[in-house]
Amino acid sequence: ALEVGKEYHLSIWLSTDTEGAAGEIKFTHSNKPDVNLEGIGYQTAFEYSGLKVGEWTQYEVKFIANAPYILISSPVGQSIFFEDIHVVPNDLDFKTYIIENRI
Repeated sequence: ALEVGKEYHLSIWLSTDTEGAAGEIKFTHSNKPDVNLEGIGYQTAFEYSGLKVGEWTQYEVKFIANAPYILISSPVGQSIFFEDIHVVPNDLDFKTYIIENRI
């Protein structure tokens, strides 16, 4: 669980099967990791655009935890795939290493 009030760094890779996909990735802050429960806070995490079919694009964002859990959602009507999601406290020395080629 996340520590409420602490700043975190999220790294995530996105792909799609819809050429040129664009939209917003949103966070729902929640007291439990359950998408069926109402969240206690909502925010746009980041916007994406120009995604290419079969390619992975990395996005990074800093956020402050408003609850112990964040739920990640994408727009309805698009197939957005998530991979390699990392959430670490912002006060750590966060480095990303590419250990494989993405196709």
